[in-house]
Amino acid sequence: MINLIDNLNIMRKGYKFMSTSRFNVCKNEHGTTMLEFTIVLSILLTFTFAMIDFGRYVYTANVIRSAAQEGARAGLVDLSTVENAVEDNMVMLDTSRVGVTVSQPNEETVEVDVTYQFEFITPIIAAMVPSGTFQIAGSASMIAY
Repeated sequence: MINLIDNLNIMRKGYKFMSTSRFNVCKNEHGTTMLEFTIVLSILLTFTFAMIDFGRYVYTANVIRSAAQEGARAGLVDLSTVENAVEDNMVMLDTSRVGVTVSQPNEETVEVDVTYQFEFITPIIAAMVPSGTFQIAGSASMIAY
């Protein structure tokens, strides 16, 4: 704690003090608040965009699984309509990034595998993925009765 003589010497040099708590705080700390604000803001923005990316990933995974199920249902009727059924169910996703594989292990079963190349929008998360894209896969099989 600064004693009284040190306080008088500092006050003679032109520093002004404000008493905000038990300790005297020097007003000569310009820019500290701005620095703290930028650090906290950058961390908060990173977490916000990471949550947005995670939400986009969960949405995309659900759409891919749903599209695979719809493709398998369409494949029970006609195998040539599977890719169209999958692309029709790709709501708000780029259909050029979709890969569809159809197989029929026996006469009564249709299996559909759908893959999608997902890109993260947050640069920090995208840097963690080696190729910049992440492959999401969904599969479904239907049996005709």
